[in-house]
Amino acid sequence: MAYLVRRPGTHILRLILFPVALTSLIRLGFHITIPGGEYAAYNVLKSYVCLVVLSKAVDYAFYAGGIHKSVHGPPRQVGGTPAGDGEMTPSAVSAVRNHHTNNTHLEKKSPNPVSEPSENAVTESAAAGFFAPVLEALEILCAARGLEFDYGRGMTIPPDPRPPETRPFLWATFKHWVSRLLIIDAIDTMWKHASPFGTPKGGSIFIQTLPWHTRYLMSTLYHLSTGMMIICMFEVMYDLATLVGVGILSQPPKAWPPIFWNPFESQCLQEFWSVRWQQVLRRTFFVYGGLLGGWISKRLGLRRGVGLVFGTFIASGFYHEIPLYAHARTWDWRMLQFFVAQGFFVVLERTWEKVTGRPVQGLLGQVWVAVTVAGVGQSTFSDILHLRGIGGSMIIPTMLSPTRMLFLPFLSYVIDTGTWLNFSGLEGYS
Repeated sequence: MAYLVRRPGTHILRLILFPVALTSLIRLGFHITIPGGEYAAYNVLKSYVCLVVLSKAVDYAFYAGGIHKSVHGPPRQVGGTPAGDGEMTPSAVSAVRNHHTNNTHLEKKSPNPVSEPSENAVTESAAAGFFAPVLEALEILCAARGLEFDYGRGMTIPPDPRPPETRPFLWATFKHWVSRLLIIDAIDTMWKHASPFGTPKGGSIFIQTLPWHTRYLMSTLYHLSTGMMIICMFEVMYDLATLVGVGILSQPPKAWPPIFWNPFESQCLQEFWSVRWQQVLRRTFFVYGGLLGGWISKRLGLRRGVGLVFGTFIASGFYHEIPLYAHARTWDWRMLQFFVAQGFFVVLERTWEKVTGRPVQGLLGQVWVAVTVAGVGQSTFSDILHLRGIGGSMIIPTMLSPTRMLFLPFLSYVIDTGTWLNFSGLEGYS
């Protein structure tokens, strides 16, 4: 279907193939599982991936005109920031807000839309020969953000701090990949050894036996570590794909821009969701809910953007909850509440800006983002994940964990032998 969607006169054939893709992906994602609660994270992740591929199948089957390469302007860098500069200048912030006034995770139509090279753009030399159809299908199948295709128009690409030359770029990407693996391992170890949800049975991030201030301090720590875990897992998979694309398939480094842009620095929710957070699932949520929400909004005589926002966030809520339900066999509406609330807060931001003429920004904007994401998300996102045993299941196998195989035994040795006194110069006081 990925190959056919780029060919004219194939709409009927794609519709015929869609039921096969639908049943195959549902079976693979939700019926074929690794038995045992310790593999919950792997099973849930597999379900998420299958839902993403299913959204692509929906796109390919019902997009009658097919999906094609974008023919619009040159690659767009936010605020004119040159590649290699990772700082967000005031002009860049202004450009981001002006560009994303009317979208969050959404399809964006612009009078002068532009595109970036696809993260999986296959070079013509590599596409020549017998494998050309396969590589052409993989190009659009793996182009999650659609940076080189018509559905990726209006996408804002973060500046890339890595050097543009191939070998330094590959080395920087490899170092970034290793660092993210180590962070994942450290967080996983902390969850297993210092949390109430460290087993596959799961548990709440709220420790009821603690005083309220300590309880919420710890829950905030667990919530932030959950967010960091999600960021690092996205980046680990993306960095690995980057190493393959640039190092093996000889694709240009500019075809693999970053997927995150310091989300903790966001000064408003629109900036957080539509610019700084990953846009890999942008099209997925648009297909599952954004299109329908925009259509309903238009039918009701409302602004289409309102329906797009709520439709996209509602789809995101169901997307995040369905694999968890398939694993735990219990439905938790709080996940949907979290994403619906995010849609409401985004619309509230836009309303505030239109009424007052002042955008949400600065220190107060950062506090607003912290409250709506880090505050609201504790009980409506992270707690749901860990109650289902996701954090307590196997993420990094113990035998492959540097933290558990090297650091913790070394730390135990240092504490047991009093070696830390020698390091601190306090041996005379022991």
